[in-house]
Amino acid sequence: MVPYAFWLVLGLMLMIAEVVTPGFILFFFGLSAILVGLLCFIPPIAAFGTLQLILFAVFSVATLMLLRRHVREIFTGRIRDGQPDSDDPLIGSHAVVTERINEPHDGKIELNGVMWSATADEIIEAGVPVEVVGRDGLTLRVRPRVK
Repeated sequence: MVPYAFWLVLGLMLMIAEVVTPGFILFFFGLSAILVGLLCFIPPIAAFGTLQLILFAVFSVATLMLLRRHVREIFTGRIRDGQPDSDDPLIGSHAVVTERINEPHDGKIELNGVMWSATADEIIEAGVPVEVVGRDGLTLRVRPRVK
């Protein structure tokens, strides 16, 4: 098999395998294999298998480190068109602070009968009604509710 065909087929197989595996990692190995396959159209690169393996390793590490977080956020819906996902049903909900929120530390709020960790840009005392303005995983960002 010619080198460029090997790398292109390997890249496609890795990208297809990503569909059935969690973690969003195989995609970048597949992308790296495709890049090496395209570079194999350059005769000096096609002639040296060791160089191809080195390029594959370098591209794999580079794409994982530089692109994984950003691409993963796009594909998991956390960022849409460069903006945070505003379709979260909790955003805009009203809750009550149950444990004081200190600016650099999490406090607790009760929302729909469920306790959540919460952060705010200011100190908010227990018992104060708040509005959810954002979400970071399982921690809600809140602000005092305007009446």
